[in-house]
Amino acid sequence: DPETLSPTYKLTVGLPGRSNAFAIAQRLGLPRDIVEAARRIVSPVDLRTEDMLTDIHRLRIQAAQARDEANAARAEAEKLTRELRERLAAIEQERREILEQAREEAAAELEALRAEVRRLRRRLQAAAAPLEDTAAIEEAVERLEARLPEPEPAEPLPMPGVSQRPIRPGDTVRVRPLGAQGRVLEIHGEEAEVQVGRMRTRVGLAALEPLAAAPPPLAEEGTIHIRVAPSPGVQIEVRGYTVEDALERVDRHLDAAFRAGLPWVRIIHGKGTGTLRRAVREFLADHPLVSSYEPGSDREGGEGVTIAKLV
Repeated sequence: DPETLSPTYKLTVGLPGRSNAFAIAQRLGLPRDIVEAARRIVSPVDLRTEDMLTDIHRLRIQAAQARDEANAARAEAEKLTRELRERLAAIEQERREILEQAREEAAAELEALRAEVRRLRRRLQAAAAPLEDTAAIEEAVERLEARLPEPEPAEPLPMPGVSQRPIRPGDTVRVRPLGAQGRVLEIHGEEAEVQVGRMRTRVGLAALEPLAAAPPPLAEEGTIHIRVAPSPGVQIEVRGYTVEDALERVDRHLDAAFRAGLPWVRIIHGKGTGTLRRAVREFLADHPLVSSYEPGSDREGGEGVTIAKLV
């Protein structure tokens, strides 16, 4: 080592060492003029050789430093690669667990739906219920079976004693869900608009009974009594309410309408900015008692009204 004049005890094969004679002599106290005289008598070739050796040693030191840095970078890269693989493995395991949980939940829900279909079928087969009760059960069966992978059509319950003549505008009918008499104004596909007193309502054709038809004979074995909850009416108005209060009122009204056997409910929320209308329709989309909803007709109020059809 030319700085400390100490041996390094390192052997470099293929590379001659430097003598460092002048530096050592000067360090040991040899007069400067003698050292300079000695330098002058050294041939230029020897001096260039010494300079080349110095450069080679410097380059070797730089190469060793670069190698050490490369080794450190490779070790860091390998460490990051291991950490990334571990993270990917953890993510894959979590994904598999989520998929397995989703499959189990889907299977449980499917089994629950099938159990509900079986229960409703038993009710259809065992109960001699009135027409409106059996119609509601059949509709529930159809909705549930539509959600099963392999639906099976529900067998309709015979309805003796009811006239098979199509209902036409002007007919006087009994609206079974309301238990009231009305007059048919218009026919819209599978629904009819009926005037009941001063109220106009929309009812499915299956819930109407022509009054001219002969009433079905009563069974001699006994009488079935059905307790029907009081009707809350087919219309509720929530204009002017906050969204939270309006949704609470709609929820209570839907529950009462369902227990009373009403087929649908007209919700008057107004047009305004549309905030209350959107909130009501989003609420109906997820409500368990609502099968579908649609805007009211122009005569009913258009976008200011929503018709919610009950299950």
